[in-house]
Amino acid sequence: MRRGRATPDRAIDGPTPRWRPRLSPAPVVGALAAFFWWSPAAGQEANPDGVAPAPGESLPVVAHTLDNGMRFLVLERRGSPTVAFMVHYPVGSIHEHLGNTGIAHVLEHMLFKGTQEIGTSDREAERALLLRADVLRDSLLALATSSGPSGETESATPRPELEARLAATLDSASALEIPNEFDAILSRAGARGLNATTSYEATRYFVEMPSNRAELWFALESARMKDPVFRGFYPELDVVKEERRMRLETSPGALLQTALLAAAYEVHPYGVPVIGHASDLDRLTRRQAEDYFRRYYGARNAVVAVVGSVDPDQVIQWANAYFGDLREGEPPPLLVAEEPPQRGIRRIEVEYDAEPQLAMAWRGVSGDHPDAPALAVLAVALTGGRT
Repeated sequence: MRRGRATPDRAIDGPTPRWRPRLSPAPVVGALAAFFWWSPAAGQEANPDGVAPAPGESLPVVAHTLDNGMRFLVLERRGSPTVAFMVHYPVGSIHEHLGNTGIAHVLEHMLFKGTQEIGTSDREAERALLLRADVLRDSLLALATSSGPSGETESATPRPELEARLAATLDSASALEIPNEFDAILSRAGARGLNATTSYEATRYFVEMPSNRAELWFALESARMKDPVFRGFYPELDVVKEERRMRLETSPGALLQTALLAAAYEVHPYGVPVIGHASDLDRLTRRQAEDYFRRYYGARNAVVAVVGSVDPDQVIQWANAYFGDLREGEPPPLLVAEEPPQRGIRRIEVEYDAEPQLAMAWRGVSGDHPDAPALAVLAVALTGGRT
């Protein structure tokens, strides 16, 4: 989820702790296996006539791939005059590396900030201010790495002065920003449920709209994929860091989950929180985020699902018109991490001012293993209730 401030709503995907927020000693046994459970009820009414398909019958999904590799999956469903869109990028936190952890989640926030035309009252003036803010931020980061043991540096510009200049520049840029204009355009057209999620494996953006305004989605989504502006980047980065403090650092249940994952995965990036390490967020820059977006959030990695009262032929026509010239981008970074064999029980303790609690986990199988569905059912049976 994204907004201009941290909220108690769930902002990131990933294994959700099944423990109440009470914690003290927290032994961990084995390694964690995460299972994603798909309910067949979600697609039972996705027939154009509103009738559930017979067992074993496939849904009439129309698949289309643009020349640049962007894929569309269209399911006509006439039960309601609405249409739902979801854009899926197979780019998540496991594709990051130490030094830029959390960047996928930050990008989830930034793609709601608008484009060159949406979200600003003066594009050129804003651009100059954002570039100046980048330079000042780089100077502050350079001070942090060049200071001696006492924190002193030989820089001609003292840190307080650089910080004051950066704050003033960001204030000037903020004055040119039209907050939430991207959201507002969609809301005025009747959109609802506009949001996004970041998980270990993917980032997803979704919204539901009246079907007679479907073309507006194509116009806006293509605009932000082609030409986003990461305005308000550093203030939004502070929002993400506050979100991290709220969700991980001050929540006993989240601390337990984080410790369990870190113990279970010694090499694999599943051991790193989706929201990233605090030290990496402190050093993340707008230029790094822009480069990451340009490389991996292109047409070849995007899969768009369209479900609702729409004509598949019209959807394909709009897809070609609005997304046909989108850059392809690069495939996500290859994940080569492999967990070493586990030699014995792993146990850890996490201290926190809360009641004692125990968490246990066992090494499982991959999500495409034949035993995965049975283990998912077993997990629900063992942990889905109070007994």
